[in-house]
Amino acid sequence: MAKNPPGGNGATVGELKKLMTDSQDSTDLFLRAVQESEERLNKLARQLDNKEKRIVILIENAESMIQKMAFQQAKAESVGSDGEKYEQIIRMVREGLSREEVAKRMGVTIGEIDLVVELEQARVAHT
Repeated sequence: MAKNPPGGNGATVGELKKLMTDSQDSTDLFLRAVQESEERLNKLARQLDNKEKRIVILIENAESMIQKMAFQQAKAESVGSDGEKYEQIIRMVREGLSREEVAKRMGVTIGEIDLVVELEQARVAHT
């Protein structure tokens, strides 16, 4: 004959077993919920990684476009400033400055001065 545990009876043992079973079931449900949450978090992490890669590509493309635009703008501005520079060269030569003095003041070579003057003479001759 089995002895009852000290201070308890069969009903108490049955309640304890039921409590342990309920606790195990609750633990199993909790673990499944944690696993499902972990899977969802992993999926979200992968999605974020993919979006981050796409953003990096977009930023690189934007930076490349900005550089191209800056280059084109600088090129356009330099064309305008060269035109002004060439007009100044023609004006200085017409005022009687030597080609050496014009080259020195404008920061260009004498060959460039000669070319600008020749082009201006050709332009005047054709108009």
